[in-house]
Amino acid sequence: MKKYSFVRIILIVAILFSWNNVVFAGIGGDFNIGGGSSGGVYYAMSTTFAQFFNDVGGLGQFTAYPTTGTGQNLAFLKAGEIEFAIIAAPIGADALKGVNDWKGKQYDGLRSICFLYSTYMQFFPTPQSEIKTLADIKGKRVAVGAAGGGDQFVMRKLLLPLNITFDDFKPEYVGAADSVELLRDGHLDCAPGFTNIPWSTMVELTNAGKVTIMGMEKEHIEKITTGDDAEFFPITIPAGTYKDQKEDVFTAGMGTLLCVDSKISDEQVYAMTKAIYTNTEDLSSRHASISNIAPSQVSMIKGVPLHPGAIKYYKEIGALK
Repeated sequence: MKKYSFVRIILIVAILFSWNNVVFAGIGGDFNIGGGSSGGVYYAMSTTFAQFFNDVGGLGQFTAYPTTGTGQNLAFLKAGEIEFAIIAAPIGADALKGVNDWKGKQYDGLRSICFLYSTYMQFFPTPQSEIKTLADIKGKRVAVGAAGGGDQFVMRKLLLPLNITFDDFKPEYVGAADSVELLRDGHLDCAPGFTNIPWSTMVELTNAGKVTIMGMEKEHIEKITTGDDAEFFPITIPAGTYKDQKEDVFTAGMGTLLCVDSKISDEQVYAMTKAIYTNTEDLSSRHASISNIAPSQVSMIKGVPLHPGAIKYYKEIGALK
């Protein structure tokens, strides 16, 4: 039997590791979870999951990584600066395909772990703005999310069927906390809220009569939620969700996902997925947005393929065939 020197073996292993560009099998390490801007749900989710995984123990050391949202999370994942992130599913799908804002910047290493919650497309115009539908934002001062964040990418996708671009109004690149202040001071006409309901950030302003809740037109909803490749789905904001909201508000929804880079080992992702669903009572109690988290929601993941480690767990418990 041919014998190899120790040095030669080390060189072979190093070459194989570089060639495959994957993480060695096993569990543990130091990991970052990308979230969002202060005051937003993505920021809360990153801190929630980092603390949860640390409390479970045996999975590694997790740290919430501050970002401006989905856009920056995807860029950081691709660059290897973070390993996990909270992602808006439609934007992740764009990055995977290298289309829209991701043309020439394709990131085919994005994988999903679990569905966190349904994100509602909510809009909060001021009464004096006279904005009744999204088509009315032309010429108005509208928040579009922090620079590099996910909200602006979602906003562009939503406006495409209306043939409206950011050149048609006055975009303000501010996050959730800053948009509230600008609305309160009369320096904004409308701000989007791509999050759960009720959006706590806007509850105070709706209670004070500074803004009202607005959804989307029926035809607009149908255009972005119809077809096998649809990344959004119809969803309803029930009457009474916000003050003086006397009727249901119809709009579109999208999935918010916990995602991971494909290079993270199957063993690591399997163990994390199992930890989530064998501790749902604990996890769901940490934040209202994920109070209904369940493995059956895996069928709601659209546009971002599952990581093999997650697939293994879902098949093991019968959530996937």
